[in-house]
Amino acid sequence: MEKALKMISKKTELPILKRYRVKDGLLYATDLDLFLTTKIDLADGIYELVGKEFFLTDDEPAEYPKFPKMDITPTFSIDNLPNIIKKSAKFANNSGNTGRYELEGICFRFKNGILSIISTDSKILYNENIDVYVKDKEFIIRGTKKLPTILKFMGKKLNVTDNDEVVIFSNGDTKLAVRKIDGEYPKNINDILPEFIYKYSVNKKEIKKALKEIRPFAEREIKLYYNGKLVISAEKSKDIKKELEIEAKIENVKIKPAILPTGSIIMPLNKEDKITLNYKYLINVIEVIDEDKIFIYCNNAEDLSPLLFTDKQL
Repeated sequence: MEKALKMISKKTELPILKRYRVKDGLLYATDLDLFLTTKIDLADGIYELVGKEFFLTDDEPAEYPKFPKMDITPTFSIDNLPNIIKKSAKFANNSGNTGRYELEGICFRFKNGILSIISTDSKILYNENIDVYVKDKEFIIRGTKKLPTILKFMGKKLNVTDNDEVVIFSNGDTKLAVRKIDGEYPKNINDILPEFIYKYSVNKKEIKKALKEIRPFAEREIKLYYNGKLVISAEKSKDIKKELEIEAKIENVKIKPAILPTGSIIMPLNKEDKITLNYKYLINVIEVIDEDKIFIYCNNAEDLSPLLFTDKQL
């Protein structure tokens, strides 16, 4: 837990946030976006953590920031949540250059017994569907890079609940509250989903190896097409090009998902925008897939776009 505490207090400008408050057997840590409490056997006061030892300071407890209400009964629990949040945070737009603050977050969308955890940078959209039977609602939390690491320290299966101000993750002795983001996440995602005509089955290790080999040539873009094998093509200049082939099984599926599928979709949120494939896009969508086999769905065999990468068959 000391690792989680140090991560929360890391890179903060306010000296008081580098310290930890203890009150009534609970230790408090915050960076003003994340709020963590955990049981501890120490006297009340403000402490400094050095190595694995806490040292009482002369700081006034009244100077420590107020915490949101966190004594709420958990609503549901999710297995493997830290890993899901880690993958979602990879695609949350933390650059702040979209002009849409809500896209910097991770959306939790509950509808018809399914929780969709969604993130996007407006070019790649990542989604994970989980069966969760709670009433329909939606909220957005900050996609901070600290969050998945701290959740990992708390365990694989976590309880979740929320109020108007925060979402609370807990494992019994420890609770982590994350501020909600005001705003509305794009609701037209299902409307812009294409009909997928083809499904390619490829080995994760093979396509990852091919991408790393072709990376030095991929200064402009990477193209994917099928000619009996899946071809990955890139050019550094007009005269310096490289193509690699990997084994791929192709099937004609002709399917339009009724709901947003689990996986990564490389496509713009706005239909009029165009997108070119690059190494970063492709390696990111592959790295968040857990299984050895990857299914790639597209609607054009000559120019694979838009693309859905997933380890779940539609």
